[in-house]
Amino acid sequence: MPDEEQRKGPLRRFLDGEPILRRRRLAKTKEEEKNSSTVETVKPETGRTFQNQSDEGYCLECTSGHTMTALTEMRHALDRYRTAGQMTEGVQEKVRNSIAELMGITYDVRDLSNASSEVKKGLNEILDEVRWIRKEAESVKGLTRGYGTEEDLKNLSDRILVLQNKAYRLYQQCPTCKPEGG
Repeated sequence: MPDEEQRKGPLRRFLDGEPILRRRRLAKTKEEEKNSSTVETVKPETGRTFQNQSDEGYCLECTSGHTMTALTEMRHALDRYRTAGQMTEGVQEKVRNSIAELMGITYDVRDLSNASSEVKKGLNEILDEVRWIRKEAESVKGLTRGYGTEEDLKNLSDRILVLQNKAYRLYQQCPTCKPEGG
Protein backbone atom coordinates (compact mmCIF):
# COMPACT_ATOMS: atom_id res chain seq x y z
CA MET A 1 0.00 0.00 0.00
CA PRO A 2 1.45 3.43 -1.00
CA ASP A 3 2.46 5.77 1.76
CA GLU A 4 1.40 9.42 2.02
CA GLU A 5 4.34 10.70 -0.13
CA GLN A 6 3.58 8.31 -2.98
CA ARG A 7 -0.12 9.26 -3.01
CA LYS A 8 0.66 12.93 -3.50
CA GLY A 9 0.17 13.98 -7.08
CA PRO A 10 2.63 16.19 -8.97
CA LEU A 11 0.49 19.29 -8.42
CA ARG A 12 0.37 18.75 -4.65
CA ARG A 13 4.15 18.14 -4.54
CA PHE A 14 4.69 21.36 -6.54
CA LEU A 15 2.42 23.35 -4.24
CA ASP A 16 4.31 21.96 -1.27
CA GLY A 17 7.52 23.41 -2.73
CA GLU A 18 8.90 20.22 -4.28
CA PRO A 19 10.08 20.18 -7.89
CA ILE A 20 7.76 18.41 -10.31
CA LEU A 21 10.63 16.71 -12.09
CA ARG A 22 13.50 15.22 -10.18
CA ARG A 23 16.74 17.04 -10.88
CA ARG A 24 19.51 15.13 -12.51
CA ARG A 25 23.10 15.91 -11.90
CA LEU A 26 24.68 16.62 -15.28
CA ALA A 27 28.25 17.35 -14.27
CA LYS A 28 30.57 14.69 -12.95
CA THR A 29 33.02 15.25 -10.17
CA LYS A 30 36.73 14.78 -10.89
CA GLU A 31 36.63 11.50 -8.95
CA GLU A 32 33.66 10.22 -10.99
CA GLU A 33 35.46 11.12 -14.20
CA LYS A 34 38.54 9.15 -13.14
CA ASN A 35 36.44 6.12 -12.21
CA SER A 36 34.23 6.31 -15.28
CA SER A 37 34.43 3.21 -17.45
CA THR A 38 33.02 4.91 -20.53
CA VAL A 39 35.43 6.49 -22.94
CA GLU A 40 34.28 9.92 -24.05
CA THR A 41 35.72 11.72 -27.01
CA VAL A 42 36.70 15.25 -26.15
CA LYS A 43 36.33 17.90 -28.80
CA PRO A 44 39.49 19.91 -29.32
CA GLU A 45 39.33 23.37 -27.80
CA THR A 46 40.86 24.95 -30.90
CA GLY A 47 37.73 24.67 -33.04
CA ARG A 48 39.39 21.98 -35.10
CA THR A 49 37.51 18.80 -35.94
CA PHE A 50 40.00 16.40 -34.44
CA GLN A 51 43.07 16.57 -32.24
CA ASN A 52 46.27 17.57 -34.07
CA GLN A 53 44.45 18.53 -37.26
CA SER A 54 46.91 20.15 -39.67
CA ASP A 55 46.54 23.79 -40.71
CA GLU A 56 45.97 22.81 -44.32
CA GLY A 57 43.41 20.18 -43.34
CA TYR A 58 41.54 22.76 -41.28
CA CYS A 59 41.67 25.29 -44.14
CA LEU A 60 40.34 22.81 -46.67
CA GLU A 61 37.61 21.60 -44.34
CA CYS A 62 36.50 25.18 -43.70
CA THR A 63 36.62 25.96 -47.43
CA SER A 64 34.36 23.05 -48.29
CA GLY A 65 32.00 24.04 -45.47
CA HIS A 66 31.80 27.66 -46.64
CA THR A 67 31.11 26.61 -50.22
CA MET A 68 28.43 24.19 -49.03
CA THR A 69 26.63 26.99 -47.20
CA ALA A 70 27.10 29.38 -50.13
CA LEU A 71 25.55 26.82 -52.49
CA THR A 72 22.57 26.43 -50.18
CA GLU A 73 22.06 30.20 -50.17
CA MET A 74 22.27 30.26 -53.97
CA ARG A 75 19.72 27.46 -54.24
CA HIS A 76 17.37 29.56 -52.12
CA ALA A 77 18.12 32.65 -54.24
CA LEU A 78 17.23 30.74 -57.41
CA ASP A 79 14.03 29.41 -55.83
CA ARG A 80 13.00 32.92 -54.81
CA TYR A 81 13.86 34.31 -58.24
CA ARG A 82 11.78 31.63 -59.98
CA THR A 83 8.85 32.27 -57.65
CA ALA A 84 8.87 36.05 -58.12
CA GLY A 85 10.20 36.11 -61.68
CA GLN A 86 12.55 38.95 -60.78
CA MET A 87 15.35 40.11 -58.51
CA THR A 88 13.52 40.79 -55.26
CA GLU A 89 14.99 41.94 -51.95
CA GLY A 90 14.85 38.32 -50.82
CA VAL A 91 16.89 37.16 -53.81
CA GLN A 92 19.46 39.91 -53.21
CA GLU A 93 19.67 38.94 -49.54
CA LYS A 94 20.42 35.31 -50.42
CA VAL A 95 23.07 36.34 -52.95
CA ARG A 96 24.68 38.64 -50.36
CA ASN A 97 24.64 35.81 -47.79
CA SER A 98 26.29 33.52 -50.31
CA ILE A 99 29.02 36.06 -51.11
CA ALA A 100 29.58 36.72 -47.40
CA GLU A 101 29.95 32.99 -46.81
CA LEU A 102 32.56 32.76 -49.56
CA MET A 103 34.42 35.70 -48.06
CA GLY A 104 34.66 33.64 -44.87
CA ILE A 105 37.13 31.49 -46.79
CA THR A 106 39.55 34.42 -46.97
CA TYR A 107 39.35 34.73 -43.19
CA ASP A 108 39.92 31.01 -42.55
CA VAL A 109 42.73 30.62 -45.07
CA ARG A 110 45.24 33.00 -43.57
CA ASP A 111 48.36 31.09 -42.68
CA LEU A 112 49.54 28.62 -45.29
CA SER A 113 53.19 28.63 -44.26
CA ASN A 114 53.12 24.95 -43.23
CA ALA A 115 50.95 23.75 -46.12
CA SER A 116 52.24 21.48 -48.84
CA SER A 117 52.97 23.19 -52.16
CA GLU A 118 50.01 21.60 -54.00
CA VAL A 119 47.56 22.57 -51.25
CA LYS A 120 49.03 26.08 -51.07
CA LYS A 121 48.67 26.49 -54.84
CA GLY A 122 45.11 25.14 -54.81
CA LEU A 123 43.97 27.30 -51.91
CA ASN A 124 45.48 30.40 -53.54
CA GLU A 125 43.54 29.57 -56.72
CA ILE A 126 40.36 29.23 -54.65
CA LEU A 127 41.04 32.58 -52.95
CA ASP A 128 41.55 34.27 -56.34
CA GLU A 129 38.29 32.82 -57.64
CA VAL A 130 36.43 33.93 -54.50
CA ARG A 131 37.63 37.50 -55.09
CA TRP A 132 36.55 37.41 -58.75
CA ILE A 133 33.17 35.94 -57.86
CA ARG A 134 32.59 38.72 -55.33
CA LYS A 135 33.66 41.46 -57.74
CA GLU A 136 31.58 40.08 -60.59
CA ALA A 137 28.47 39.49 -58.45
CA GLU A 138 28.66 42.94 -56.86
CA SER A 139 30.03 45.21 -59.57
CA VAL A 140 29.77 43.61 -62.99
CA LYS A 141 26.42 41.79 -62.73
CA GLY A 142 25.01 43.77 -59.81
CA LEU A 143 23.42 40.67 -58.26
CA THR A 144 23.70 42.11 -54.77
CA ARG A 145 21.95 45.33 -55.86
CA GLY A 146 18.93 43.96 -57.71
CA TYR A 147 20.26 43.47 -61.22
CA GLY A 148 20.86 40.26 -63.11
CA THR A 149 18.91 37.33 -64.44
CA GLU A 150 18.16 33.76 -63.51
CA GLU A 151 20.99 32.73 -65.81
CA ASP A 152 23.40 34.99 -63.88
CA LEU A 153 22.32 33.31 -60.63
CA LYS A 154 22.81 29.86 -62.13
CA ASN A 155 26.29 30.82 -63.37
CA LEU A 156 27.24 32.08 -59.91
CA SER A 157 25.99 28.86 -58.35
CA ASP A 158 27.95 26.78 -60.88
CA ARG A 159 31.16 28.71 -60.12
CA ILE A 160 30.71 28.07 -56.40
CA LEU A 161 30.20 24.37 -57.12
CA VAL A 162 33.50 24.32 -59.03
CA LEU A 163 35.21 25.84 -55.96
CA GLN A 164 33.67 23.23 -53.72
CA ASN A 165 34.79 20.36 -55.96
CA LYS A 166 38.30 21.81 -56.05
CA ALA A 167 38.37 21.96 -52.24
CA TYR A 168 37.21 18.34 -51.99
CA ARG A 169 39.87 17.18 -54.47
CA LEU A 170 42.59 19.05 -52.58
CA TYR A 171 41.36 17.57 -49.30
CA GLN A 172 41.60 14.04 -50.73
CA GLN A 173 45.12 14.66 -52.05
CA CYS A 174 46.38 16.41 -48.93
CA PRO A 175 49.16 14.46 -47.20
CA THR A 176 48.40 15.78 -43.68
CA CYS A 177 44.61 16.13 -43.77
CA LYS A 178 43.56 12.76 -42.39
CA PRO A 179 43.01 12.10 -38.69
CA GLU A 180 45.37 9.69 -37.01
CA GLY A 181 44.19 6.16 -37.71
CA GLY A 182 41.90 7.48 -40.48
